[in-house]
Amino acid sequence: MALGGGGSARVVIDPIDGSLNARRTIPSHSLSIAVASGPAMADVEFGFVHDFGADEEFLAGRGEGARLGGEPARVASANGKLEIVGLESAEPERSQPALAALDGK
Repeated sequence: MALGGGGSARVVIDPIDGSLNARRTIPSHSLSIAVASGPAMADVEFGFVHDFGADEEFLAGRGEGARLGGEPARVASANGKLEIVGLESAEPERSQPALAALDGK
């Protein structure tokens, strides 16, 4: 099979904070895989993420919802608060407008 040879299926494999964090021995790195039936994000049919730091696996299928470790994933109530865990490798001038908009929220 030739890569990029056409067809409707697309597979995207992406390390999330992978190479740099792994090189720094920071255990926060993941691998994501998406399978799409066409060229747009709206065409994604299946997604998988393995978080190597927490040793957790997330799966999601179109119309099936998301699963964490085989169980349905649930969003915890944030009580109206937003927490920014960290920003890395972002140019400050690009982040500033978004951070200003979050001030006081």
